[in-house]
Amino acid sequence: WEYYVGGQRIARFDDGGAKPDAVVNHQVDFGGLTGQQKVLAVWNVADTSNAFYACIDVNVGG
Repeated sequence: WEYYVGGQRIARFDDGGAKPDAVVNHQVDFGGLTGQQKVLAVWNVADTSNAFYACIDVNVGG
């Protein structure tokens, strides 16, 4: 799992290729970022060239 804001990766989580549960939660540290941000989340499926993408709007610190 990788999380990006403004084209910069802000977090990465390695589940060792395990099949994810129906609901996945990660706590992401946004560092000094505040206000409205767009977050791109990417899950690269292990042992394949496939990936799933989600983009969300968040309000950091507000």
